[in-house]
Amino acid sequence: MSSKPTIYVSKKCKYCIELIKILRNRPDIHGNFLIISIDENPFPNYVKAVPCMVSGDEIYSAAEIFGMLEESNDGSSEPQPQTGECSVGGGGEPQCDINGYCSDGSCLCFSS
Repeated sequence: MSSKPTIYVSKKCKYCIELIKILRNRPDIHGNFLIISIDENPFPNYVKAVPCMVSGDEIYSAAEIFGMLEESNDGSSEPQPQTGECSVGGGGEPQCDINGYCSDGSCLCFSS
């Protein structure tokens, strides 16, 4: 198991796409985390929305990830993603529901 923080994303989520673009433009943090696409890989059943980051026993929401990236940015401001049609959860967090279900500890199965 990797000791690096793991970020779970989906190609179907506009906030995940925005996060990937931001991460791609941040060479100062390349290699500091593992990115897993839930569209192609099994993921833990405690991942309920994407993007999210798991580090040790902590789970960070999309808002926390974007906040950490903004805080660690070296002065150039990345735009915060706007909440939209796939926003779920309280407070209009920029995250997407994964619309799946878990079976035998794997959440690779998707609902129709």
